[in-house]
Amino acid sequence: MSDHRAVGGEWRQRAAAEIGQVTSLFPRRPNAKVPWDDIIKLDLHSVRRAARCLRAADPEDEYEESARNARRRVGLAVLARMREDGIDPVAAFTSVLDDRNRLLQERLVGWIDGLGAGGRAALAAEVVTWVAALAAWSPLAQLGHRDADVLLEGSLDWDVPDRAVKVRAPADVLAPRGVRPAERRLLVVAANLAEAELVAGHVALGYTLSRASAPSQVAVLAPASGAARFTVDDDLLGAALERLTAAAASAVAARMGPQATATPGWWCQRCALRDECAESAAWRAAHPVRFGGLRADLVRGGAHDRT
Repeated sequence: MSDHRAVGGEWRQRAAAEIGQVTSLFPRRPNAKVPWDDIIKLDLHSVRRAARCLRAADPEDEYEESARNARRRVGLAVLARMREDGIDPVAAFTSVLDDRNRLLQERLVGWIDGLGAGGRAALAAEVVTWVAALAAWSPLAQLGHRDADVLLEGSLDWDVPDRAVKVRAPADVLAPRGVRPAERRLLVVAANLAEAELVAGHVALGYTLSRASAPSQVAVLAPASGAARFTVDDDLLGAALERLTAAAASAVAARMGPQATATPGWWCQRCALRDECAESAAWRAAHPVRFGGLRADLVRGGAHDRT
């Protein structure tokens, strides 16, 4: 067994032990099929959420489909079509939408089908901007389309042994193609550079667990603020596993109790538990949201309109 495989196996064992310990209330029998809603999903959202506050809501309670939220899932298909056919992002977007029933998930297709002209325009703007930034990024731009894999599935998944728990990590591109696993780099887009290390660690650990081998590097692009590269080592993977285990404990507490400790902050504005959490209420009262100098709750439409 080569070194990268040995490293992958060791991290699988360590993750299974540490995550398994805090999720013992969610066992899974061998070969048993667990309903999707009953599975604890340890994805980037839950890890980011737990890093801010351990009193987590179910991610499904906070998620609303929007052009911004859909841009990556549509954008990966657009990026692949753009690179394969040598066409611009706008033409690739049109081509993918024409072929959406084959390329995209049924739930996403249903949402797109319900959009009006304005919604389609908003989706096009988000997707084309996202894809253009990723396509022009030097780690990808210097590779031909046959030298890099655009990961259309959008995530690297690993089921924790004997637990109804799934680790999910986003990954956009794997490059270069055809090299030893230990020489592979993962390319991923993040919202901002401040979270680049968190994203890189989660993606590196997700790849290591799902493929049983560790990549050499994760490159993170934050289109509005720059890019960063991280060597995959024990420190990066260890910090990621620590955050993943905390997210697992937070998810268990959210479903089974007792309530986890709350750490209020700006994220309370988007939390599905904000109206049930005394700490959140106190923080929001002391930090009112303002639009143009006016408190949001005094602006017609209220503080929490979602459009």
